[in-house]
Amino acid sequence: MEIKVIKVEQETSFPGIQKYVMYFNHKFGIVGFELVAEDGTTLNTRIAADQY
Repeated sequence: MEIKVIKVEQETSFPGIQKYVMYFNHKFGIVGFELVAEDGTTLNTRIAADQY
């Protein structure tokens, strides 16, 4: 399912983590989360609500 999202990026002071990114939708709330490490690797997940 493709939905329109708002992408929010936040830099952090955690060692090894450059920033985290959250994806929000006006109807479903938070729908995704991503961590970006200092070496450029990423870890991401999708969050599915019961309403989908």
